[in-house]
Amino acid sequence: MGDVKLAASIGLVLGWGSWGELFLGALAGALLAAIYARVLSARRGAVGPVYLPLGPFLLVGALVAIALLPPSMIC
Repeated sequence: MGDVKLAASIGLVLGWGSWGELFLGALAGALLAAIYARVLSARRGAVGPVYLPLGPFLLVGALVAIALLPPSMIC
């Protein structure tokens, strides 16, 4: 349940800035995790689901959102 607590705290921080920043951070984290899981399953030849911790991808997504949005939107 650590990912849930991390997602809530990241959502609080990004949501404080703007809804766009929150959406971009969540989307970037989810897309990075999906791409990494697809590459990992292709390399291993996995047929079933690939279980990954989502926390590192949430953090990278939040950093991407903070880095890509203009400073006027970051409050």
